Amino acid sequence: RRGGGREVRVISDDPFANEAYARGLDLQLQGDSAQARALFEAAATQAPESFWPRYEIALSHRILGESDVALSQFLALRDELGDEGDAAKRVALNNGLGILYWRLGRMEDAEACYEEALALSLQGNDGVPTGTVLINLGILARNRGDLEEARDFLNRAVTAFLDAGYEEPPGTVVATLGRLDMQEGNLAAAEDRFQRAAASFRLAAARRFESITIRNLAEVRRMQGRWEESRALFDQAQSMAREMGDRRGEMAGRLGIAELDVDTGRLAEAEALARAAARDAEDIDDAAGVADAAGVLGTVHEARGDYAAARSAYVESRDRFDAIEAVARVIDQRLRLACLEARVGDAKAAARESKELWEKARAGDFAIAMAEAQACLAEAKLALGAPDHAAEVMAGAITSARNAGNPALEARLASRLAEIYLDVRRADAAEPLVGLAAEVLPEAADTLRLRARLAWARERPAEAVEFMEKARASAGELWGDDDENLLASFREAPE
Repeated sequence: RRGGGREVRVISDDPFANEAYARGLDLQLQGDSAQARALFEAAATQAPESFWPRYEIALSHRILGESDVALSQFLALRDELGDEGDAAKRVALNNGLGILYWRLGRMEDAEACYEEALALSLQGNDGVPTGTVLINLGILARNRGDLEEARDFLNRAVTAFLDAGYEEPPGTVVATLGRLDMQEGNLAAAEDRFQRAAASFRLAAARRFESITIRNLAEVRRMQGRWEESRALFDQAQSMAREMGDRRGEMAGRLGIAELDVDTGRLAEAEALARAAARDAEDIDDAAGVADAAGVLGTVHEARGDYAAARSAYVESRDRFDAIEAVARVIDQRLRLACLEARVGDAKAAARESKELWEKARAGDFAIAMAEAQACLAEAKLALGAPDHAAEVMAGAITSARNAGNPALEARLASRLAEIYLDVRRADAAEPLVGLAAEVLPEAADTLRLRARLAWARERPAEAVEFMEKARASAGELWGDDDENLLASFREAPE
């Protein structure tokens, strides 16, 4: 029998049970987990002795965000199988339970499940489950910041699938390699992998995986500064997640759109989305989602100038990520705290923390974090009254961002260095940096402000007013009193 292009095992002598089970697998693949569960329940009623429909029921509960029910059912199945049960069943069960433990932030339990599943699958010389478990071990390694080990697991997964007769690696491993590329800062490679994985999932009618991959591609577009494309992709993924009842997918999408809203000055919308995502993450016991939501709320508070609230949110996010051993995300939140400290706190402490975080990012091969640590150090040097040193360090950060393949970060850092140069009346040094920012982020409020300041420095007041008015239209809630005063001063200048 076949389901969703896969071979489907016969679970019973009852043809109705087999048909319900196969149709349930099709619906599960297409993302309709609620209807799939109903079919699995029908199959289990007809074949109560069969393990597989009951296993799929537990998976459906996990996918639908009903973690307590899923955990209870997985553990009951594990007790039923015992240590000497059928190896294929134990592989599947440990893999499914490991994913749930990972979602719950129970990393040691997740790893133990995956390792047992891997050992059993290797004993059985079965390439497909081996590849699936290796993907999950790769995800676990990536989350704790061991990118070299993660890539090793994923390359082994590719080999396992090819040895099992696949003509090319399945979309799951391709998309996971894309996430690894993103973390390493190679956005071009990530974009290519996500596009190939999405096409693969679309061909297989695997809508849940397709929606996840589209959301990942939306995040790449955001990091590239292609904000309209990013929003369109996020909206597409959200629509798919809602149709499927994928609560975790909706939660992750809300956070992605919230970050995009912060970038574009829509702070009220960003806050509402982040708070809704936090509630969703709490409801479905998604530990990483709760931590992520706190960090996004911190960026909203910081953009509004509420630095105490921002610091509190970043600390919460850092501590939550630390509890689930998400090393790279801990570094992200520590960087946010250090940059905040550089601007409104102890600049010497911020400089020390930035140097330490740069070393950690380098050790973990986190290219984007390395660039951000350099930028944070530059802010600290500026606050300590060393603008020349700050400019030198910021120039290094721009190079790091360029090497990481992150044009939006490169443009943002170029804007900041241009601002530093304009503050000390070095318009010639600022001009190529403003040009870089205008090429990558032409509609960003920061870019338009800089173009206004550069025009003013070149004694073109009418052009300065024009760009500053465009900046006000683009800035949303990021437009402040200082901006309004600067615009007024440009308007008052004689022609």
